[in-house]
Amino acid sequence: MESGITKNQSNFLYGIAILFMLYHHLYCIPERIQYEYFSLLDNIFFFIKNISIERKVAWFSKICVAIFAFLTGYGTAKTLKSNVDHNPFLNLLLSYKNIIIRILKLMLKLSLVLAVFLPLYYLFKNKTFSLDLILNHILGKSSSINGEWWYVKFYFGICFILPLINTLFTKGYKHLYSHIIFKIITIFIIEYIVRHYRLLNGYDVYLIIVIEGFIIARLNIFEFINKYIDIKYQKLISIFLLIGTIILRIIYASEAGYSLIDKFIIVPFIYSLCILFNNDSKVFKLIAHIGTHSTFMWLTHTFYMYYIFPRLSTILYVSTLIYIQSIIMALVTSYLLSFIFKYILKLIDYLSLLISKIFTIDKSLT
Repeated sequence: MESGITKNQSNFLYGIAILFMLYHHLYCIPERIQYEYFSLLDNIFFFIKNISIERKVAWFSKICVAIFAFLTGYGTAKTLKSNVDHNPFLNLLLSYKNIIIRILKLMLKLSLVLAVFLPLYYLFKNKTFSLDLILNHILGKSSSINGEWWYVKFYFGICFILPLINTLFTKGYKHLYSHIIFKIITIFIIEYIVRHYRLLNGYDVYLIIVIEGFIIARLNIFEFINKYIDIKYQKLISIFLLIGTIILRIIYASEAGYSLIDKFIIVPFIYSLCILFNNDSKVFKLIAHIGTHSTFMWLTHTFYMYYIFPRLSTILYVSTLIYIQSIIMALVTSYLLSFIFKYILKLIDYLSLLISKIFTIDKSLT
């Protein structure tokens, strides 16, 4: 990690997060699974009384959201840091250009998922079609069709905040007073966005984690740590960190939605994973590959588990097999949607080029 978290490591972490997410949503609240199944872990550890091991593992797996939040902050910081213009105002404009493209891509993915799954949802649920409801889901204002889309609203809010936070690290102001005034205005705007998106209403832990990821990337903290820890001790320290964070998460996770401890353990948890897993190993490559499909897997997996095909999700009956089946279904769905999405982007590029040519011809005629 001499240069921080690499692209491959980031995909690996996204893969870990989405695998945790699927397990969490399957078994954190067993009552949500509408059909009977055989709990393999609980039967293996039958001698442990009054505790469901499977549920405990699922509660631990809630850490998936913290991983996503940390990577959102970390990745955005690395991207925005690449804006090399010394004018802070221009830097802010360039940052928002990047952020708006990112938001539009997610909105396009949401639209694609809705186009595929919504007809089935209305068919099986006997719901009435509502254009307003669809638009609210694309804009992140609602998650009533799929409750696990609550993160969309949080993500959009964070996207609008991070370029402003980035300006607090930016230099290049001509005068001290303009520096002070600009940063005071920035803080007030951040405060307004936090209130508008209600980022402190149930999202406060994840807001802190996003900022942790952002600061660690912006100040190159992982690179600094590795510079002063001998490489022969890094893995040993990482093993203790990983075991310690896992134990703390298991001890404190007293319910399905518990997340308070995550803001304290997510940094050592992610650091240790990056140090311990070899980029060349087959396990790493497999999980990293799954990570490249994490967005579509997140957006679609609970349509199978809860909302449209719950019977299909439990057809293998044994909990571990159900989990593997859920991964495969979500991954195959992502392959199909990614294929369609690629051609949608190509079509958009073609239309953009065509429109620009038309305007160029019009200007030459005038």
